[in-house]
Parts: sequence; structure tokens; C-alpha cells
Amino acid sequence: MLHDPVGDLFSTDVRFASAQGTPLSLSEAQELANEGPLEYLQSNQYRIQQSNTDGLQKSLLNEVIGEEMFSGFQIYELEDLEDVDSLTPTCKAALSQTIHCAPFLQTFQHPNSGRYFEDSTEADRICAASCGSSLKRWFDNASISCAGQTLGNSDPTRYGGYIYAAYNQSCYKDPTTGKYCQEILDAYPAVERIDSMPLAEMCSYCHTQKYIMMQASAYSAYDVRSQENLETLHTNCGLKGTTEIPSPLVHIPETPAPMCLSDIIYTIKDGDTCDTIALQYSVASAAIQAGNAQLINDCSNLIAGREICIPLSCERTYTLQDRDTCLSIEIDHGFMPNTVRKYNAWLDLECLDLQPTRPIIGSVICLSPQGGTYNDKDFVSDRITSGPSWTTGYTTMSIDPPEDATVAEGSPWFCGRWHTVEAGETCAMICVHDGIPAELFMEVNPSLSPDDCDGSLKVGVTYCTGPDDYWNDAGFWGPEWPGSPTGPVSSVPSPTSSTSS
Repeated sequence: MLHDPVGDLFSTDVRFASAQGTPLSLSEAQELANEGPLEYLQSNQYRIQQSNTDGLQKSLLNEVIGEEMFSGFQIYELEDLEDVDSLTPTCKAALSQTIHCAPFLQTFQHPNSGRYFEDSTEADRICAASCGSSLKRWFDNASISCAGQTLGNSDPTRYGGYIYAAYNQSCYKDPTTGKYCQEILDAYPAVERIDSMPLAEMCSYCHTQKYIMMQASAYSAYDVRSQENLETLHTNCGLKGTTEIPSPLVHIPETPAPMCLSDIIYTIKDGDTCDTIALQYSVASAAIQAGNAQLINDCSNLIAGREICIPLSCERTYTLQDRDTCLSIEIDHGFMPNTVRKYNAWLDLECLDLQPTRPIIGSVICLSPQGGTYNDKDFVSDRITSGPSWTTGYTTMSIDPPEDATVAEGSPWFCGRWHTVEAGETCAMICVHDGIPAELFMEVNPSLSPDDCDGSLKVGVTYCTGPDDYWNDAGFWGPEWPGSPTGPVSSVPSPTSSTSS
């Protein structure tokens, strides 16, 4: 609903911030206007800005009285912000202010570069100076009250700022003709490139001001193309100043660089396919496509210049032939049934998609595990062990320490797995390799420091990594309980291997 401009501005509900602060009549308000221009404070409240004797205040009053007064709209209602913990009450109040503008401006809640209104009456209505003042008040109050805060993932002033920027870019005028600049720009012939414009049009006030205004506001549609156009204006029209793109209003968290497990990044070349790359690096072509799904849609049509991650290799690859089936491949290579599916998990249960998917994901498959087969021969020295329980770390059979081993002080006799420390090993490495929880490893080897296990490990010394279930139960062993071996085994009486029961 539209308000009556005179009735709203000068009714008995209007207060001017005079010394008395009392309601003023229309005649009293008009007398005050002779003392200085009126500055809008908040809903239906004004104050005298400063003394002025040149009659400018009368002009201002007449302009306000002559304009259409809008009931306005809110970008946010206060109750909608009640549960937003990221905003202070002051910020919420500022965001829920009423903006006294034509309702049409609500459609500008997105980045844009202004709009031309063919109907001059409609343009005057939308571009009312009182609307600009109301938008500025909203924006200034929200900017101050919400500084350093976020609403969702963006600046709280985002949508109001979009409207304010669109208003400014739609309503600025040519100082010479007094016409709206959007009307003047709309009359210019369309060109594909800005440097194709006649110099007079390119360097006109309205055209240059358009890009200057856009660059000055983070709420406009200023982008890389706009930046290039402004740089052209700097070159051809003698403009000065920055052309940088303002920081974005939406705060997008930094995306960590994608991990490439193999640490091999390959740049696609002309003529490459998933198959050629797969054969080069001994990987499955399907693994290349799956590991780079955002970059590869069709393995036979790769885009040169893109960087892709090479997956972990498999020792044996095979290039499919037209009549191949999973079973025929397994028979030809002496494999057990389902081996092909085991090493190529993308295949369905019946292996029916082996051939139909080749045009999309390629023809190279793995015939061995991706990443290779684990081999601990280079990690572990020769030692006498029995299998520990991988869930508890205990063993069910005690064995002697390795011959001539120096057993760590305090380590138990009844142990089914021994570990002689080699240079470079750590407590964590030993625990992981021998399948013993760190707490149990420390408990059965009290010579290790709980504060510095790695530092207390001694190269060449043998530690228990698989204690018997009853390793510390003297009552269970009875007379056989010998305590703990220390020093070289050869110098300590060693018990015979025995099975706990």
C-alpha cells in the first residue's frame, strides 16, 4: 500500500529531532525547513541537518513532499533471523529494516549491471531519491552492525547490497542532458567488442561511468569480461584507477588439492586414450577413468592439456580382445574362477559388462592386485616366531628366544613371538608388523620407556611381541615359573618349549 506523502511526512505522528522533540504541525515543519535541510533518521523521524540560508532546504522539502512514499519491503523479517547464531541482535535488527522503495526493486537480489526502463514515469518512480536514501541507510546500518559476521556462507549485506548497486546502476543520469544513462546506453548500436564502438560513445560519461560504478561495488556483476572492458576504457579514454575484481561476497571454503595416491600427474596429449596411458603406466584403463571422473567422460575422447592422476599400478595387465570373457581369460592364464572380477571390481557379478563397457572405459584390465602384493621379506630379519593373535597380541605357545639373542631386561620367558630390533625401527613399526597392541608391548617389555619408547629401543636387543596368555601368572606355571630372562640367552637357563593349557 502506498502512503500519502504529505499526510505521512507532516502528520502529528512525525517527530523532528528538535530540542523539544515534540510533534510538529505541517506549518511548523515548513518553518523548520527554512533553518536547514531535513535528514531522515528512522521510520517517520527526521532532524535538521545544518543551518542553510540559500533556500536549499526548501527545495529538499519540496522534493520529499513531491515524491511517492512507498510502504516498502523487508529483505529479512526479524523472526526469520531469531535462530541464526552467527549474527548479533544488533545485526539482525539492521538487516530487518524496512526499505522504502518500489516493490519492483526486490527483483534485483542478484548481481547485475542495472536496467533500462522504457516508461519514463516508471523510471522516475523506481529511481525516487527517497528510495536511494532508504537503501543507503539500510546498507550503511547493516554494514556497520554486521561487520565481521556471516549469514550462511556470505556477507549479511549481500542481498540488500545487490539491490542498492542495481538501483545506482539503473538510476544514474547524464549530467549534460539529464537523461537516465541506461536510456542513452540502450540507444547505442550493439557491438561484439567494446573497442569497436565509436570513440565518442566508448568514452562518454554514461558508458565509462557504468564500468567505474561496477568495479567500485562488490555487489555488481563486475567480472573478468567487465574488467577487460574497463582496461580498454583506461587505454582509450584516459581513465585512471584500479580495474581489479572486488573480493567475493560468498565465502567459499578453500578446497584442498585432490590427493593423488601414486603421486604421478600426467598431462593428456593429442591422440591419447585411456588404453595408451594404461599400457604406459601398467594400470587398468577403467581405473584411469574412475580416478578422474570429473575430467574424463569418454576414454576414447580425452581432452589434451588436462592433468590427470595415474592410479596405482598392477604388475600384470591385459588388453581385451573381442571374443574374450572373464572365464576364457581365467582359463588362458591358469587363474581360479572370479579372478578377473577380483582384480577389476567395476565388473558386475556375472561379468557381463566386460565387453559392452569398452568404448567408454577402455580395454586394459588388471590381472594382479592394484598396488602390488605386500611382501615383508625386506622389512623383517630372520627370527623364530609363532603366529600371534591379531586381535589381542597374545600367543598360545611359548618358544625360546632366537639363538644367542640378548633379551631385553624384564621381558617374559613365556612368549611365543620375539622381535630383534634392527636399525631404523620404531615401536609403532614393530607393533604394526607383529600384531601386538602398543599397551601390551610396553607391559611385557618394562625396559621400554612409556615417555620415549623409540628412544629406549636398543638395536640388537630382542623383545617379546607375542606373550603367552598366562605370561605373568606364576600360579598357573607353578614350579616351572622361571622369572624373566636377561642378558644373552646362551648364558641364561632357558625353559623348553611348552604349551599353556
